Amino acid sequence: MRKLHVCAMLLVTLTRPAYAALPEPVPSGVAIGDGLDSVRQVCTKVYPSTALTELQATWAEEFSAALLDSGFLMMLNLSGARHSLFSDPADRDVRFLVLKVDGKTMVTFGFAKDRLEAVLVDAVVNVDTSAGGAGNAFAPERLAPIRSFQKKIKSRCALREVEDSRNNVYDSRGNCGQTRTYVRYEPGSDTFLVLFFE
Repeated sequence: MRKLHVCAMLLVTLTRPAYAALPEPVPSGVAIGDGLDSVRQVCTKVYPSTALTELQATWAEEFSAALLDSGFLMMLNLSGARHSLFSDPADRDVRFLVLKVDGKTMVTFGFAKDRLEAVLVDAVVNVDTSAGGAGNAFAPERLAPIRSFQKKIKSRCALREVEDSRNNVYDSRGNCGQTRTYVRYEPGSDTFLVLFFE
């Protein structure tokens, strides 16, 4: 159940001057450093409350779903992000908000001490595998939605490829303004994982 594929295309404008705007699909008005109630309020202005789930680190199953099943922990480790989501999670009130929109994209917000530390976007792109003929994985028609998603991210973020990407995955890292960013594309599932962090 790692992927609850939900599609959201929103524009984010960070409210804190230290952070530049992030690319879609993070809801507009959410910034690293915001409180949980603030992020919840922004999300429920755009989506029904049923699209938002809160998970607590004090519940092992919820902690596992938020960090392991979602790919959040993997992306935190790959990026080398400094975070405190494991530092006394019960004492530091570690929580996650999971936003599911319409079947293709999920956005997970990670908080410690009521402060947003990282955001993970899990987005599946709609690829027509028959485009360009069977067996032509590099047909322009097939690659168009993948390139479109990459273009949206790169239009707002300065990214460079990670040289040691392997196992048929493609990683890049960089910044969206002052917000550090790590992107992984998994061709086998046509999935992008995008981590925004300090």
